[in-house]
Amino acid sequence: MRWTAVIFCAVVAAGCARNAESSLVPVVSSDGATVAPPVGVYRVLFSFNYADGNFPTAGLIYYKGALYGTTASGGADSSGVFFKFAAGKEKTLYDFGSHSGDGLQPQFGPLIESGGVFYGTTYAGGAHSQGTVFRITPAGAEKVIYSFKGANDGANPEAGVIAVNGVLYGTTVSGGGNCSGNFCGTVFRVTTAGKETVLYRFKGGKDGIGPAGGLTYVKGKLYGTTNIGGAGGIGTVFEFSGTHEKVLHTFEGTFSKDGHGPTGNLTDVKGVLYGTTTYGGAYGSGSGTSGTVYAIATSGAYKVIYSFKGPDGGYPLYTTLVDVKGVLYGTTNLGGANNNGTVFAVTKAGGERVLHSFKGGKKDGAMPYGGPIPINGKLYGVASRGGTFNDGIIYVVTQ
Repeated sequence: MRWTAVIFCAVVAAGCARNAESSLVPVVSSDGATVAPPVGVYRVLFSFNYADGNFPTAGLIYYKGALYGTTASGGADSSGVFFKFAAGKEKTLYDFGSHSGDGLQPQFGPLIESGGVFYGTTYAGGAHSQGTVFRITPAGAEKVIYSFKGANDGANPEAGVIAVNGVLYGTTVSGGGNCSGNFCGTVFRVTTAGKETVLYRFKGGKDGIGPAGGLTYVKGKLYGTTNIGGAGGIGTVFEFSGTHEKVLHTFEGTFSKDGHGPTGNLTDVKGVLYGTTTYGGAYGSGSGTSGTVYAIATSGAYKVIYSFKGPDGGYPLYTTLVDVKGVLYGTTNLGGANNNGTVFAVTKAGGERVLHSFKGGKKDGAMPYGGPIPINGKLYGVASRGGTFNDGIIYVVTQ
């Protein structure tokens, strides 16, 4: 199993974003040296205990008053679970790997909801052991829609899927048949009835390699990132329409103060796409002091908004930003006061604030993947480690 490259953004009930409140006052400029202390009111809501899930890496989804999500391991078959959290209690609704041909290890892509049913992906398992697309009801009735075959087909989806006009679209980080080691990746679509079509096979050169992040739909086109590849070999932002892939930006890396190694999904805000890179930036000398937040127009105009320094966060891994009233919220996997990761807010002008620095240990989480979701002025998310049993947590922090 490969744990190196990303997440699909959570689909949040429309009312959540509208009701969320933000009183962010920028306290750190993108080139400033002072980091403000954490100011969010933070609480651990639940600690996982392996049997009910372990290593939650995908973000949450809010549906009819409850939070739903997956863990990448743990559960009865040690292959991950689908869970519900409501009224202060967590309930495991499904254990992945519970039948022959089932998917295993749902990783960094949060579920999406369409027509009262959730859809997602697993990195492994399925009829060919190359990963799956699945559907699952809020009650936990699961069905594999499609099993990836590898080779010319895709393999190992790390991100989730999006729904466009009733059809699911996504990426696989491997497969496609154009690279040695089965590692180029694909863009695919699949109907809810299970008919899959590979739309694009990455070639392993300037077009990018390893689309670990999911897709974002804007005005008839799909946008995404590759974790490596491109002219500089360290990642791209791409546009896909019909059968044509176009590179909008090739990352240049630390020496140019650009980021590299994007893993999270892009977030569309009025036609401008916002994302993060795991490495690079003006201060990117190490994993705890690296990474960026960037903006890119659909025309390709690109700008680094913020470079992480370490105490303010570092290594934003598989995080998908969420926009609330003009402020972007996300997580870093490392960095912060304890180098266990952060929840942060950043304005589009480059002002950054740490809402929480994870402490790790039994009383707090550590190493969050994915981003939080906003509900009524609060941010809800998961951290992959820490908590009472070191199997990860569910948390809430005020904006």
